[in-house]
Amino acid sequence: MLNDLLILSIPKLVQLISVTMAGSKANVKVDNQYTSTFPITNGVRQGDALSSVLFYLVLEAILQKMNITSHIGTKSTQLLAYADDVTIMGRSKNALKDTLFNIEKEARRRGLLVIENKTKYMQVARVVHNDEHLRCGQHKCEHVNP
Repeated sequence: MLNDLLILSIPKLVQLISVTMAGSKANVKVDNQYTSTFPITNGVRQGDALSSVLFYLVLEAILQKMNITSHIGTKSTQLLAYADDVTIMGRSKNALKDTLFNIEKEARRRGLLVIENKTKYMQVARVVHNDEHLRCGQHKCEHVNP
């Protein structure tokens, strides 16, 4: 994860996050009893304020790694992201499917998931050819009308 953050060219923030996460330990309360303390080797503690910041930064690194810049007129796909919502605009269904597949693969490598029941697709055209669900790898994206 810290390697992903280096893509964003903010080494001081990466160093600060690394120091903050180093040596983190936790224990869990089960049936009113606490477990023994264990080290946190992946991610951050549940509820840690740093978790949402890390999520956004890792998502940004994934999107930058996808290297989709410019505008839809010169690229087959374009990405828009706000918080944890990502919009993929594609000139064709195949371009859309390829981009979703690549994002999902990169996200999975980092422990992030694409939630199928929240993933929709919309076809905007003079004539909508069909309103079938879109299959992309193991995902089936629901068609919604404009």
